[in-house]
Amino acid sequence: EEEKRERERQEQDRERARKEAADEKEKKRKENERKEEEEREKERKLVEQKERERCERERKEEDEKRERERQKQDQERARKEAEEEKEKKKENERKEEEERERERKLVEQKERERCERERKEEDEKRERERQEQDRERARKEAADEKEKKRKENERKEEEEREKERKLVEQ
Repeated sequence: EEEKRERERQEQDRERARKEAADEKEKKRKENERKEEEEREKERKLVEQKERERCERERKEEDEKRERERQKQDQERARKEAEEEKEKKKENERKEEEERERERKLVEQKERERCERERKEEDEKRERERQEQDRERARKEAADEKEKKRKENERKEEEEREKERKLVEQ
């Protein structure tokens, strides 16, 4: 009877050690997953930051270009007005300049629309990623809760068996 009890005790010790090892392994796996997720989040934010900076740089360059063109147009108009004897020629130049301005504004408009489209796509992508992360988190929480209940049931069953064994011994 003592040998049997000793064997049972050793078996319980081994089972307990196995469960602790499995729990530790699961804990490390979850920690690694969390770190990887943080790393991906950092990388995504860095990409977003670089994209914002690029867009801002392009807008600034476009503004400076427009300002240079505006100053150039002002000087051109002043020069044309001073040359009244070339009125007909000036009128043609003005019309051509307006045509270029319309084309430039059209190009700018298209560029703004493209930039806005890219921002919108990026926002939608971020939203999809956020929703995916939420679903993954919910799935993990459900799995953790299920595992917790399973372990609690195991513990109760073990206590029940222990009571029955003691009752038998008694």
